[in-house]
Amino acid sequence: MATISPKPEKHAFEDNIHLSPGGHPATHTTTRKRRSSSLIQHLEPDNLETKIDQSLNPNVNANWVHSKVEGHLKDTDPEVDSIIKAEIDRQKHSIVLIASENFTTTAVFDALGTPMCNKYSEGYPGARYYGVVDMAHISGLIAAGVIPSPFEYADVVTTTTHKSLRGPRGAMIFFRRGVRSVNPKTGQEILYDLENPINFSVFPGHQGGPHNHTIAALATALKQAATPEFKQYQEQVLKNAKVLEEEFNSKGYNLVSNGTDSHMVLVSLKDKQIDGARVETICEKINIALNKNSIPGDKSALVPGGVRIGAPAMSSRGLGEEDFKKIVGYIDFAVNYAKEIQANLPKEANKLKDFKNKVLNGEDDKLKAVKAEISQWADFAIDKQFLVGATEQFVKSMDEGLKHSASAKEYMPMIPTFVTGIPTGKETGLYLAADLGGTNFRVCSIKLNGDHTHELKQSKFKIPLDLMKNSTADALFSYLAKKVEAFLDEHHKEYSANTNGSLKLGFTFSFPVDQTALNRGKLIRWTKGFDLPDCVNKDVVELLQSHIDLLGVKVDVVALANDTVGTLLSRAYSNNEAKTHANTVLGCIFGTGTNGAYFEKLSNISKLDLTTVPKGATGMVINTEWGSFDNTLKVLPKTKYDDIVDKETANQGYHLFEKRISGMFLGELLRVILIDLFERGFIFTELFESRRGSLPHRLSEPWLLDSEVLSYLQIDDSTDLKMSQLVLENHLRLPTTREERLVIQKITQVVSHRAAYLSSIPIAAIVGRVKDQYKNDDRDFEIGCDGSVVEFYPGFQEKILEAFNLINPLEGTNKKLSLKIAKDGSGVGAALCASVAI
Repeated sequence: MATISPKPEKHAFEDNIHLSPGGHPATHTTTRKRRSSSLIQHLEPDNLETKIDQSLNPNVNANWVHSKVEGHLKDTDPEVDSIIKAEIDRQKHSIVLIASENFTTTAVFDALGTPMCNKYSEGYPGARYYGVVDMAHISGLIAAGVIPSPFEYADVVTTTTHKSLRGPRGAMIFFRRGVRSVNPKTGQEILYDLENPINFSVFPGHQGGPHNHTIAALATALKQAATPEFKQYQEQVLKNAKVLEEEFNSKGYNLVSNGTDSHMVLVSLKDKQIDGARVETICEKINIALNKNSIPGDKSALVPGGVRIGAPAMSSRGLGEEDFKKIVGYIDFAVNYAKEIQANLPKEANKLKDFKNKVLNGEDDKLKAVKAEISQWADFAIDKQFLVGATEQFVKSMDEGLKHSASAKEYMPMIPTFVTGIPTGKETGLYLAADLGGTNFRVCSIKLNGDHTHELKQSKFKIPLDLMKNSTADALFSYLAKKVEAFLDEHHKEYSANTNGSLKLGFTFSFPVDQTALNRGKLIRWTKGFDLPDCVNKDVVELLQSHIDLLGVKVDVVALANDTVGTLLSRAYSNNEAKTHANTVLGCIFGTGTNGAYFEKLSNISKLDLTTVPKGATGMVINTEWGSFDNTLKVLPKTKYDDIVDKETANQGYHLFEKRISGMFLGELLRVILIDLFERGFIFTELFESRRGSLPHRLSEPWLLDSEVLSYLQIDDSTDLKMSQLVLENHLRLPTTREERLVIQKITQVVSHRAAYLSSIPIAAIVGRVKDQYKNDDRDFEIGCDGSVVEFYPGFQEKILEAFNLINPLEGTNKKLSLKIAKDGSGVGAALCASVAI
């Protein structure tokens, strides 16, 4: 701590800083007096004019003061800043299993880095005491009430605050007050005499001046410890620790005390013929932080016979039971690989130092591959705690979107579609549908038979790339109108010849629009690779109708539908509830892009002008545009790869949910991850050397990989992953080793796992929202789905339902959820929209 001693003839900050020998302020009278003066008082001149002149004069030392006091760490100490950033990166990409470490909350960080850091308090803080009974490791579990408390039995309890309590680095001492005993002879009460000795020992002796920023952060942590969410977290810690116990037992490991009742396990390695120091070294190499630890029977603490593994830190990151099973698998690999390395060391050089030198200084492709896998897995992990919190945030974003007409990053658009009913399956007639939802344009005719069935004719046309970008709205919609004409010429000449009146057409336009009527809607922004600026804020129905009219084709564009709205209507039409015993409550797309639509009560759509709604309507289908959920990145996972992919897109900063789960982006995510691992020397090392560090041409080409390639890599179970080898050579001209293919497969599975788990969030939010509408209906719920990812990507549907069950929005009911593929959803749905148009 420094004391500033200003001299009259100089600016205060030009003076020396006086320190007492122990680093505390010197306590002579003048220094003590000056310490009470504020920094502003040091700088205050004799009159206001001089003060203003000095504050505006760039030559006055106040500017130097400002740069040093107000400057951020990256400017004032870039070396420490780089060290902190490196530590952030290490923690983010590592599995932390040290029982005494945790990841504290953002709120605690907020309190720690406040002006309370500047504040000194006189007197005794009465908040930090040292005693003899310690609960440092388990204080969070005790605070949550998930394990027994020592307070009933102990007179003095001590704890650190940064372990399972998840607070700042600090400590607390609790001591008992009041009557300790009664003298049986005199009847005099004997009081506890703990307070003064502890106070005098702590302050000013052991502690020195109190750290008010730490006290503020601790107060925040203690408030959090009193919440139901904290109790849930500690219960999860115990569950995860129990999984560690069960998984290690299943793999033949012995645990000290035969298991755990707390937050950690102590694993004996004696039966594995390896020690904790060597296993810790392997784990460190592959981004796993745990402790080597002595166990009963060890001859020397220098060669401990076990490892200690804690659950709190990774539980704070949202990992659950399935994740901890995976962690045990990684540690089991480390144990077996440590044995393999030790066995291959020469007899004359097989000491611990030789082992460490071999592991830490050598190049080992297998260790590099596992490290790369763990790095991506730790970065992409999604679990129950995250899913539940993100689902709650999704519901809030829905509520805000239903209130506000203007779009904003803070909430989803929640666009009213002016579709006020759900099909019953009895609808009839012939209608046209046009579907623009990605790189293809589809034109269909649909005959509705009135018995949940339909007849379909269709043609599909590839959108030229030069019409998707760097073109005009007129050019694109002229092309679309000509394709409608071509379809009629091929399939319905009687209508193209203009002899039988006109056909109604429903236009499925799968981009964000501001829809003001069933047949009116202005484009808000392009997505899915389109970028035609002059089309934004134009009515897309009017654009298509005008170009159809120019061709003289008798087609009336009477309804604007989103592909997701069409999917909802199509599945509702084909769903024979008497057979499925289920209500269709949601339509969703998981393909090139993603979106969802559902039926909302009119009373909840406060932004809607009810005069535009048909009389008697009670609800309306809402096009959520959930691809833009959490564009502020308040809850969505943020990795550097997501950021790279976002920056490559035309709509940077928007549709950030979609960019984490849809087919258009999964392949690109894998590509940028492979580039990063290549540049960091984790994979393709031989290729790196042969190409002198340059990337293979195809790997450096954005958007080259699509989700179809990932689906092959995902399920390859061929010998040595030969199918993956062929796929990578064909698509990327990329030669790979078996170990590299294993890494690529694991990363592919991690990317798709995250995508499927994230996809469950809007489904759970909407099912939880609408379930009360069906409380008197005993039928189950079903979701109508369309899109290549949900239909064809291996295991995607199963993972969505797995995550949905973790969130469990149907808790307390006997209902189940199923996903149903809605065939020809966008075409049939658009026709159904056209059928209700007046």
